[in-house]
Amino acid sequence: LERRSGDLNEEERDYIRKSAEAARTRKRQRVAAAALVVLLIAAFAGKSTYDQSQKTQAVEQEQQIDQLILAAGESANAGEIDAALASYSEALKIAPNHPAALIRRGTLLDAQGKQEAAIQDFSALIDSNVDPNDLTFLSPGDMATALQDYCRSRKQPAPESEGQLIR
Repeated sequence: LERRSGDLNEEERDYIRKSAEAARTRKRQRVAAAALVVLLIAAFAGKSTYDQSQKTQAVEQEQQIDQLILAAGESANAGEIDAALASYSEALKIAPNHPAALIRRGTLLDAQGKQEAAIQDFSALIDSNVDPNDLTFLSPGDMATALQDYCRSRKQPAPESEGQLIR
């Protein structure tokens, strides 16, 4: 664990990249499933949570984040580490717990020898996870409120808008 990413061989780096991507995919799937549950419960409770402008805003934010992360990756590949860090930081201003931005910025910070800053990003990533198996979600009266209460009880930013709940 004390080795830096520069000390890893290509096979080890590839394994880490693939593992991180698989973890991100699993997290996206869990979040999507939780969002679907929220929407279904709201629909069956007679509440209409669908608002086209909020959905459009959420989609636009996701696209902006994706563009920032793509630009950061291109900057990092070109050796422009400060530009990459700035792009990841911009993405995190929009979505403070975005897994890909936290992992990649943390990795770059670690490679620069900024372990404390890297640890903060990795800790934020770990702390931002929602456990869908938590008993809070077993039989909530209002799933959106249950998710917000769950986040607040763990000192995480609670989703407020429909777009944040979906993400």
